[in-house]
Amino acid sequence: VRPLIRGRGQRKGHCDHSSAMDVLQPYLQRVSDAWNSDARKWVVSFRSPLDCWNENPTYLGLELVFYVWTLLIFKHAWRHGGRYLILWCAALLHGFVTENIAYHIPDIDNFWHSQTMIMFIGRRLPLYIFLFYPCFHYITNIAATRLKLPLWALPFAVGLADVLLDVPYDVTGVNLVWWTWHDTDPNIFDRMYNVPWTSYMFHMTFASSFCILLNLSRRLLTGSNDMDKMSDSYFTEFVCMVVTGCLSMATAVIFQFIPVYHFFHDFYGVHTEVCVLLLVAIYVMLAWSGDRINNPDARPQQQASGKKRRSRFEFDELTLALLIMYGYYIFVAMVAAPETYRSTGLHQEVGDCDHVTYQQTVIGPLPKKTYLCAANHSEPYFSFDCVNGTLPPDGAKWYTICGVPVPNLMEYRVIVIGFSLFVLGLFYIYLHRSAAPSTAAKTMKQKRA
Repeated sequence: VRPLIRGRGQRKGHCDHSSAMDVLQPYLQRVSDAWNSDARKWVVSFRSPLDCWNENPTYLGLELVFYVWTLLIFKHAWRHGGRYLILWCAALLHGFVTENIAYHIPDIDNFWHSQTMIMFIGRRLPLYIFLFYPCFHYITNIAATRLKLPLWALPFAVGLADVLLDVPYDVTGVNLVWWTWHDTDPNIFDRMYNVPWTSYMFHMTFASSFCILLNLSRRLLTGSNDMDKMSDSYFTEFVCMVVTGCLSMATAVIFQFIPVYHFFHDFYGVHTEVCVLLLVAIYVMLAWSGDRINNPDARPQQQASGKKRRSRFEFDELTLALLIMYGYYIFVAMVAAPETYRSTGLHQEVGDCDHVTYQQTVIGPLPKKTYLCAANHSEPYFSFDCVNGTLPPDGAKWYTICGVPVPNLMEYRVIVIGFSLFVLGLFYIYLHRSAAPSTAAKTMKQKRA
């Protein structure tokens, strides 16, 4: 900031702007220095899209697709207003809380995202991951609401929809080095196609807990959990949003992760796959039981008399978002060459191969290797071949890893494409073969006006 030169002959009572700037100059300089310092880079850092493209074009494409997805889903929420917008904001808050906790508690700090164009929190949190939560939670909650399930069954339909949305994303992401996992963490040791089974449990339990808290708090505090019945108290709606966003993670861990996963896995050595399939069976039974309750409004061909019969397909923002995202997964599965991709950024710290850390669990401490043993790691989806086999030195957290060929390319394609098509079919039923989308929120806004 260039200081102003005080002029002569200043009239009495005239504001001394130069004096004000003299006072502000040191402050503005400190702000400028801080913005260009490591402190600013810890908060937010940027990367050239050309660098992202050169390292992994599929990851840059995913980031851009997520931004489009976010705009479409936010447009849907804005168009409906009321509780739809609150749902979107609650999911955003839930994501902020969950990601911050995951990065700052050592016992659950077990994954590292590759670098994107916009990163937060010490280059650990990509912007698209921050937006991941309102994208997934919003679309699954809106879709499941159209089934007109009773409150006790709704969260389980949401959880099932959320984990199905996740399967193509998780299988594609780890095998194309969009992120990496801790090499020896016992909570993510059991895997399928390099995806920890607990990742699927995470999606199911966190999504269902989010739904439970949002709907139950609305029912208790406002008398109704109907998406189209905004209460008169904005403060009460705000409280419901904060409670849901801040407590969903704790609710999922206490009431689902501990009894279904930690009890069987940690005490009795039950494989995580069994725990996840047990949880899936419970969710399917409860969601299906709720769907067996006859509700004419949930079936377009049986809607109550006097109502206009719904057409089979109504194209909206949610449908377009799903087609774009899962069309992208199908495209990537057909053209991706992971052996040509690299990821330069934060990964598990390299160090002494024999150093052990004890991780706290419900049965007490469990051992895990503290550092990645670069010369003898057990992560089959990356190597150091693209850097001529040069291993990162001990203490390195920022280094380059290289993608490797998928062992069975056709099997990978079958999984990703098959699940993507299944997701599109499932959400066609949720969104277009169930209750019609309501315009009540818009009508209520018009009435208040």
